[in-house]
Amino acid sequence: LATNYDSGVELVDYKTNPVGACTQINNWVASETNYQISNLISPGAVDDLTRLVLVDALYLNATWQTAFDPISNTQTFHGVNGDSSTDFMSMGNTDPWPSFNYATGSGWAGVDIPYYGGSLVLTAILPDSGQFDSVKASLNASWFSSFDASVQQQSMALNLPKFNLAGSTVSWVPT
Repeated sequence: LATNYDSGVELVDYKTNPVGACTQINNWVASETNYQISNLISPGAVDDLTRLVLVDALYLNATWQTAFDPISNTQTFHGVNGDSSTDFMSMGNTDPWPSFNYATGSGWAGVDIPYYGGSLVLTAILPDSGQFDSVKASLNASWFSSFDASVQQQSMALNLPKFNLAGSTVSWVPT
C-alpha cells in the first residue's frame, strides 16, 4: 500500500480507547486536508465494536487560470428548493472577456472553468428551469465525453455562487 498507493494501515485501539482512535483518525484527516476537514468521524461513530475504519482524504488547493474578482456580490440563487440570496463570485466583468469551453444541450448550458496550468477544469452545468432532476440523472462518463466533444471557445463573463465541496461518510456495511 505504501509503495503503490502512498497509503497504509494504522493500528488504533477501538476496543479500549474508541475516543482516542476517533481523535487519531480525525487528526490524520485534518493534516491531510490542510485543516479544512477537522472532524470527519463524529463522536460516538466509533465504539468498542468497531474493527475497521476506511478513510481517504482529498485536498485540492488550486488557483483558477483566470482569477475571480476578490470582491463578491450578493445575488439571487435560483435553487431546486427555491430562491435564496447568496454571495456570488464574478469573472470577466470588464473587456476583454476571458474565453471558456462552452456548450449547450437539451435542458442545460455548461462551461469548463480551467485551473492554473490547464490540466484540470471545473465543469459547471446550469440546468434550464425545471430540468435539474433530468440533467442530474443524465450525468455520467458518456455525458461528459459528449460535452467535451461539443464545446466551443466563447468569450463570456461568469457569475457563480460561492460554494464549498464537502464529502460525507459512506457506510460499507451493506457491501
